[in-house]
Amino acid sequence: MVFVGGGLRMKPAVAVIATSLLTFSAIPFHLLALAIESNASKHTIALIGANVVAMEREELLSNYTLVIAEGKIASLGPADAVVVPDGAVRIDARGKYVMPGLIDAFTHVDDESNLILFVANGVTTVRNTAGGYARHLALRDQVARGELLGPRIFTTGGDISSPPLNYDSMEPVTTSERAEQITEEVKRMGFDGVMVYSRISADAHRGAITASKRVGLPLTGHQSLNIPPAEVAQSGQRSVENLIGYVRLSTGELGLSSDKVAAMAASFRDHGIFVIPTLTVHRVRGRYRLASAEEERYINKCARLAPFSQNQRLGPQSSYTYGGAPQLVSMLHQQRVKIVAGTDAGYPGVLPGFSMHGPYGELQNLAEAGLSHYEALQAATALAAEFLGIADRVGTVSVGKVADLLLLDGNPLDDLSNAARIEGVFLQGRYIQKQELNQRLEAVATIYANGRDRFADLPLPPQSSEREFVARFELSSGGCVHGEERVLIYGPKSGKRRIVAQSSIDPSQSTKTTVVAEISKHFRVERVEVNRQGPEGTSRLSMIRQGETALISGRRPYYGDLSLREQIDQRTILAGPILSDEIVFDMAGTFFLASDRLAKLAAGQSLELKLKQLELDPDKHGRNATVGDMVWKVLRDDDDVRNPAGCRECKGFVISTTGRSGIGEQEFRLTLDASDHPLVIQFGQADDSFQLLRTGPPPT
Repeated sequence: MVFVGGGLRMKPAVAVIATSLLTFSAIPFHLLALAIESNASKHTIALIGANVVAMEREELLSNYTLVIAEGKIASLGPADAVVVPDGAVRIDARGKYVMPGLIDAFTHVDDESNLILFVANGVTTVRNTAGGYARHLALRDQVARGELLGPRIFTTGGDISSPPLNYDSMEPVTTSERAEQITEEVKRMGFDGVMVYSRISADAHRGAITASKRVGLPLTGHQSLNIPPAEVAQSGQRSVENLIGYVRLSTGELGLSSDKVAAMAASFRDHGIFVIPTLTVHRVRGRYRLASAEEERYINKCARLAPFSQNQRLGPQSSYTYGGAPQLVSMLHQQRVKIVAGTDAGYPGVLPGFSMHGPYGELQNLAEAGLSHYEALQAATALAAEFLGIADRVGTVSVGKVADLLLLDGNPLDDLSNAARIEGVFLQGRYIQKQELNQRLEAVATIYANGRDRFADLPLPPQSSEREFVARFELSSGGCVHGEERVLIYGPKSGKRRIVAQSSIDPSQSTKTTVVAEISKHFRVERVEVNRQGPEGTSRLSMIRQGETALISGRRPYYGDLSLREQIDQRTILAGPILSDEIVFDMAGTFFLASDRLAKLAAGQSLELKLKQLELDPDKHGRNATVGDMVWKVLRDDDDVRNPAGCRECKGFVISTTGRSGIGEQEFRLTLDASDHPLVIQFGQADDSFQLLRTGPPPT
């Protein structure tokens, strides 16, 4: 059985920066990530005379030889006792050290570019948390099939939480019945586990536990703030993570007395609960810089320079200090609680792979919290494998196990920094030398340094009539462009007008979406078709108005075939989806569909619009993951000071809605030009904002 869980994410605007946004050059990422065709992947390999850190016990096996055949460790023993088969590829490993590949048990795998960052740092297995996205399933499966070079991936679904939610787009779960339904859907879609957030109610937690046991899906996640730790330990939850609920997010101080920690530790120990403290994140919250300038070359500059830093979320005068988290880990460790290494890679300032190493990396953090060098390494190898339920395959250097191994230039038992002195990585028997790892890293850095035509591989639908209007928008925040959208309006044909909107959003969202809407002569949307391409494949959906019913059908990868009937009234606007997985704002095309209704408002007037949208939102489940019911409360406001276009002939509107799940509020400002076409759409306020700005017609 495989055990996985999840972590804390930020939405709506912050999450986009928390992931590794990037800009492609003409080189596709899949060409960089393809599994290598090397002799090492096809032939028997012998490492001759190595020093082996087997991680079965705290000892060094000197002058040993390993034979790797068909991706597994075929033999292991003293160099003079192991027979190397004829024809084997021999690697002189004298003076080198061999240890198991590292396991990062708490990460956020954003896109294909992350994969080589993990591998180059010796991370051969990752657990993707809060990973309720079909693209994560696709990355996992492509790595497993050998189509991508990357670490073994386990990924969660569910993200079950109760109000108040961590972010507006998340679905609130208040009953045990709904938690059971979500858990069953997560199982059906093929996720490796279900996760819960810290705010999950006792009732919802009970439902998730009940269903997870019934369908054989492990449940992990945060300590619920609504359930005592002892009850969580006894419930069947596999782990507690991030130290949420124990360390105060405002100050970093330990929020429990010594007696309560001792009681909690005893309960965790006795019930076999694993703790994944992610001390790297607590370092970042304490304003430590984890990544070097060299390492930051491998992520997009917009992710590095964007305004949504952890410091700003905590406040410029944040009093958060790095103290309570390592203190708690030390106390848990003294009570023999199982500590597992996880970095929360993908969180702002926590780079995939690199965050395992360095003076503030997770290995060193664990050692400073009281673990010995061996115990810190064990947390990232044997114990992590036990937690994931794959100890029979990886985690130690043992005969019969998969050859996920590191060849190092120094002894990691003496100095943890030696775990980063990587000469080569064995990934399920494939040997990747340091030179090739560096070349692949440089290829990623080169891609980030260059721009691209985002619409190069996104053709327009066949033209049915003359174009009335063409526009191009940039999606930007913090001085960075994260994607583009083009909108075309075709003149009436048989009394109907067509609007085509195409958005191309950079990874990690990595989506290309085409929306085609058919509008009657009465300016009513009669039909919407959506085609979205992502790492997981292509989603194709249609929504057709039939009287007071909207018929929705299509197919989504991993979700399967969909067929729904939704009640609507004659004034409901049928509309397209949000921009991408994690940018939970509408495409510009939706504002074009609504602009005819809005343009009729006089200054100071208001109205309420109902929209039925094809959402493609992975933070919801079942029907809710595809269909959204939104209400816009619109006020005509032509205040020139607030008008970002500075256009006196333009019309300004303030639009407020509830959050995507009916929780919280969103507000954005729309500016229509003199022809009543959208010019600027702004989301959020001040620095915490995104905008879709019309930059002119797209190039022909």
